[in-house]
Amino acid sequence: MSGSKIYIDEEIEKFLAMSDDENGLDDELGHASSSEERTDDELDNSELESDAFRGKCSFRMYIPNKPAKYGLKMVMICDSGTKYMVDAMPYLGKGSNKTTFPLGEYYVKELTKTVHGSNRNVTMDNWFSSIPLAKSL
Repeated sequence: MSGSKIYIDEEIEKFLAMSDDENGLDDELGHASSSEERTDDELDNSELESDAFRGKCSFRMYIPNKPAKYGLKMVMICDSGTKYMVDAMPYLGKGSNKTTFPLGEYYVKELTKTVHGSNRNVTMDNWFSSIPLAKSL
């Protein structure tokens, strides 16, 4: 599959965070599919990202201090080198946690399952971090 081009509809491309109007999307996708291996990759467990959304949904959030007041919050784990999302989960609110540990810890453990054992560093902000989580990782 190396060297093959991926064509994406312009309507879809405008929603992709990796889109670059000056250099085109093909360059970014080609870079991400390269076979180079990095031994010290870092993964960012990003802050809660919010996408503007006005439809009906049980976990739609209202955030008064944001430009888009309504949205769906997604908790993501991204590769810091390529800036591509590795995995994501919707934030369903405080009452959604059915476990005994804090919500931030739950998201970190769930999202890092996909990269467990791959010898990567996980970087996160203070909403996700705690001493028990650091010990378990």
